[in-house]
Amino acid sequence: MSPWRIRASEEPTMGLLEKWNPKATWRSVLRAAVFNMGVGAAFFFLFFKPEWREAWPITLPPWLLLSALVGGLIEWQVPPDDYDPPPPRGPSDPSATDPPA
Repeated sequence: MSPWRIRASEEPTMGLLEKWNPKATWRSVLRAAVFNMGVGAAFFFLFFKPEWREAWPITLPPWLLLSALVGGLIEWQVPPDDYDPPPPRGPSDPSATDPPA
């Protein structure tokens, strides 16, 4: 057997709709989906030219639906410990010891 071949039993696989975030609830998934719809709408209107307005009724709804699905899936599957850690607080925080400007 080739050393480059990985056996399926060596590493767990992740299904598309399998819940990996233990803190995800239907409300947090819905909140993430609505937030991503807003981000998707802002991206759509900022980066697609205004002269394409006649195509907006056709292209905007699928774009928002895709944005909501991606946001919901990220909330459902990415555990909170995979996010960047929060910035340090307290005496070890360098901004706490900076003199006022």
